[in-house]
Amino acid sequence: MRCIIDGDIFRYQFGNIQMRHPFIEDEFIPASTAFVESLIEGMIEEIREATGFDEYIIPLSGKGNFRHQVAKQQPYKGNRDHVKVERPFHYGFIGDYILENHPSIVINDIEADDWCGIEQRKDLENTVVAFRDKDFYTFPGHHYRFSCGKAQPAVPMHWVSQEEANNFFFYQLLIGDNTDNIMGCGKKLWVKWGKTKIECYNGNVIEYPHWMKRRKGVGEKAAKKLLLGQTDAQAMYEIVRKEYQEVFGDEADEVMLEMARLLYIGQMPDNLFEWDWLKIVQ
Repeated sequence: MRCIIDGDIFRYQFGNIQMRHPFIEDEFIPASTAFVESLIEGMIEEIREATGFDEYIIPLSGKGNFRHQVAKQQPYKGNRDHVKVERPFHYGFIGDYILENHPSIVINDIEADDWCGIEQRKDLENTVVAFRDKDFYTFPGHHYRFSCGKAQPAVPMHWVSQEEANNFFFYQLLIGDNTDNIMGCGKKLWVKWGKTKIECYNGNVIEYPHWMKRRKGVGEKAAKKLLLGQTDAQAMYEIVRKEYQEVFGDEADEVMLEMARLLYIGQMPDNLFEWDWLKIVQ
């Protein structure tokens, strides 16, 4: 069994690990590189024991991402632009350590997730992906979701069928992915959100509504209900397309394809997702 281990998660799961300051009470400092190394090795061993792999590779995302050019409704991962997002302290060290000590590869122009999906689909029976990102459930095969502390225990190795992967993909098409600023079947609209009461000098009270932009569209509960028990890709496509038509009107097909290309795992910049990949006839 060959195991494909999502290395990007290591960068974030272990990159900001801290330890108590040796001299200042209630202060913390970044953990030592030796400790971070031990966490990486421990996790790889956990994955080995859980999957029984006899060979493995760890892909790491490099430079470039075609999804920035695909996104038209709003910038891909643009919800992070207003905040100074700093990489974890040990981000660079973890990448270098993996490249120097383990079978690994740096992936440019696409995300490491895409490479994982492409490699997994080449040999579903003899490969397993080890990951934490829920997006991996959009492609089939053997899956192992490794642990992240006591609150997020590991999910034992299990099989995800093509029908289950399709169902989750269409579910994401409906609800989007807030982490990556993907709207799915919804729009951001101005809505009233709370109010402020102001008492005037004459004793009258005036209420001023607060306005803010919030996503309006298909939510998680509605999406699960729409797709409950569905396994046929054509049927799910028709269900989701109808919801897009209600939200986007004449632009429904264009927007739905954009969202599919933002969400589908396993694309290349010169070979973007098309509906015939799921054997759907429009």
